[in-house]
Amino acid sequence: MTTERLESNLVAYLTDVSPSDEISIVNERQRAEIELPCLSVGASSTDRYAVALPGVLKVGINITLRCHAGDEADSNVASWQDQIESLLNDPTVIKESCTDGILIQFWDFQGATTSWDESVLETVYSAECLLMRI
Repeated sequence: MTTERLESNLVAYLTDVSPSDEISIVNERQRAEIELPCLSVGASSTDRYAVALPGVLKVGINITLRCHAGDEADSNVASWQDQIESLLNDPTVIKESCTDGILIQFWDFQGATTSWDESVLETVYSAECLLMRI
């Protein structure tokens, strides 16, 4: 499927440019145990873009950084958050890196939100893109 190709392309891109070797980078739907810190990639929504443009999809993407809640005091989590945001904020690089069977025509990074509970710090980076399968 087209969204799965997008997810695997983004996982490969983020693996190549990861701010740390400590961070596991996975597809959100991976059914294996994942150690923290982890960066997961998943399509949150998929819609047809326009009737006049068959095959063009509007896809919402969530990329989530999860760390142990106490880790931010002892590590570079703030630096990782900033570096990941910078990597996702460059549409030209994203378009060029995602070439395996898809063409990203538009990439719009929409920002990040951070939340935490007693055990996990979670930063969700959101983006939207227009893409088509080639």
